[in-house]
Amino acid sequence: MDKREIRRQNMKALLAHLYNGERGAQARFASIVGKQPDYISRCIADPSKKGSKTIGEDFAELIENTFGFERYSFSSESFDPAAANTHKSLIKQNVTYLMEKAGITSFTQAAERAKLNQATLHRILEGESRYPRIENLQKIADLFGISEPTDLLKKDLSKEHLSNQGNVISADFTPKGRLSDEEITIPQFDVRAAMGPGQVASDYVETVRHLTLHKQYLKNQGLRYSGAKHLAVITGWGQSMEGTINDGDPVIIDRGVQTFIGDGVYLLTWNDMLYIKRLQMASADTFKMISDNPSHENQEVNAADITIQAKVLMVWNARKL
Repeated sequence: MDKREIRRQNMKALLAHLYNGERGAQARFASIVGKQPDYISRCIADPSKKGSKTIGEDFAELIENTFGFERYSFSSESFDPAAANTHKSLIKQNVTYLMEKAGITSFTQAAERAKLNQATLHRILEGESRYPRIENLQKIADLFGISEPTDLLKKDLSKEHLSNQGNVISADFTPKGRLSDEEITIPQFDVRAAMGPGQVASDYVETVRHLTLHKQYLKNQGLRYSGAKHLAVITGWGQSMEGTINDGDPVIIDRGVQTFIGDGVYLLTWNDMLYIKRLQMASADTFKMISDNPSHENQEVNAADITIQAKVLMVWNARKL
């Protein structure tokens, strides 16, 4: 059995274990992992059916992190859905550490700044919510400048911060102050997305600074986005998109867009490498992956082999894409 079929079968087993055939199981699972119910339906559909979705490496890792499975276990035939566990002690330890670094003195204050219901934060920290919704973890992560929300569950961030000092720009834990209702803060991630040979996605994860913008500015640029919390700034790397995005250009992305919504420029993973490329639908099953620099060849790739991470909205020199 190939890895993709193993993951499909494992997801079906996990859904059966968690919900025992209850109605709405796929919708409940989708809310935890931050996907649409239709996305989950496509993942467990027979691969021969039109519209079925392959479970890629990134989504498999997200499931492992969210439910506490060992890394790579979701891609194994020996996967045991009963091995799911909670992360009560680690997430509370991490949030307590991050609050101290940020000068936040109470969980009430943390909940208010994260725009999270205080009772919800309490349930997450005390383990009463066995599998916190990814959207709630994202609010906590955004408060403290953590790029990957599931790191709150699976890493001792106090050790991560100490071990990274000296060779990586560490997270900025300085309180940002209260923004007006018309302002948004966009985190900038130290992520190099290739416009050429590709970058390994997991190599670059630290938040390095924040960008505060007025909502009216984005509106004036004609930009539509899924939500302010999904916006981020990353850096383009390479020459294949030159003329649109030059080497070293910062770009604003919308992480809330993780499916193809029409021709445009996307942040994507292909063959476990991270790219910024223009995508067009070539057929029902393939994308044309376009390099805007005419000296670089375009490629036609299977849609199932691509995982869309975000839509690129704008180069941070006011060139709208």
